[in-house]
Amino acid sequence: MLQDRLEDSARESMSRHTCYRESFAAMLFWIFVSGIVLVLPLVTSAEEVAVFEVTATHDGNRFSYEWSRVASFAAYDVYALRFPSPIATELEANNTVPALVYLPRHNDAGRRIPAVLCLHILSGNRELMELVCSALASRGVAGMTFPLPYYGERGPEAGPRVLLSDPRLLVQAIHQAWADIRRAVDILASRPEIDPNKISILGISFGGIVAVGAAAEEPRFWRVLPILAGGDLPRIIQHAPEARALREAFAQMPPEKQERFLALLQSVDPLRYAEKLRP
Repeated sequence: MLQDRLEDSARESMSRHTCYRESFAAMLFWIFVSGIVLVLPLVTSAEEVAVFEVTATHDGNRFSYEWSRVASFAAYDVYALRFPSPIATELEANNTVPALVYLPRHNDAGRRIPAVLCLHILSGNRELMELVCSALASRGVAGMTFPLPYYGERGPEAGPRVLLSDPRLLVQAIHQAWADIRRAVDILASRPEIDPNKISILGISFGGIVAVGAAAEEPRFWRVLPILAGGDLPRIIQHAPEARALREAFAQMPPEKQERFLALLQSVDPLRYAEKLRP
C-alpha cells in the first residue's frame, strides 16, 4: 500500500529531526562566536538605481537587472537588485526576483572574489540568510540571497503556505527556483567584483533541497553546501512537522493522483541528483 510505504520508520525520522534541530542550533552558535560583530550601518538610504544588461547567459537569453546600494557597513556594502524570473507564472509578483548582494568593502584592486548564493529555510526566514551573507562578506566572500518562488514579496497574501497545501505548485516552484538560481549565477558571473570560477551555493533545510537539484543542473558552481537537507521527499513530507499541511493535502488525493504526485516529487528529489554531485 502507498500509505504503508510512506509511514515506515516514523520513530527514526523523529529522532533525526531532533538531531537536525540540535545541529541547526550549533551552526547558529558558531556564526555568533566566530567573530561576527553586527553594527549599525554607515549608510541606510538607497542610492540611485543603475540598470545593467547581462549578455553572456547560460541559455543565450539576454536580460537586465536593477542594482543599487542600500546599506554600508564597516566591512561590506549591501546592494539590492531585481531581475526577471525566466519563468512567468499567473502571480505577477512572483515573476520578479528581489535579491540582496553583500560585497566586501576592503578588496585589493583588481582582485576578483568568491561568491556564495544562499537559499533560505522552509519558513522563508530572511534574517537567517542575511546573517549568513554578512558572515561571508565580513570574511571577503560575496553573499547573495533572494526569496524563492512564492515567498516574501513574491508570494500571495496567504504567503508560502500555498506551497504546503498544493503539492503540484510546490514542485513547479522548485523548478522555477532552479531557473532563478541559474539566472542569479549569470548576474554574479557578469559582475567585475566576482570570480566567475568561484561561485558556490549554500542552502539550509528546504533551501538545501533546492540547492542540490540546482547544482546538479548548473555546471558553473564551484562548491555545493546543503545544510540540514535530505533526500527521499515522500518520507520527509510524511514525517516532518513543517509539512503537515502538505501531508494532509496528499491524504485527500485519490490513489491515482497520489501516484502522479510521487512521480513529480521524483523529478525534484535530491536523491535523483546525488550522483552528479560526487567530486
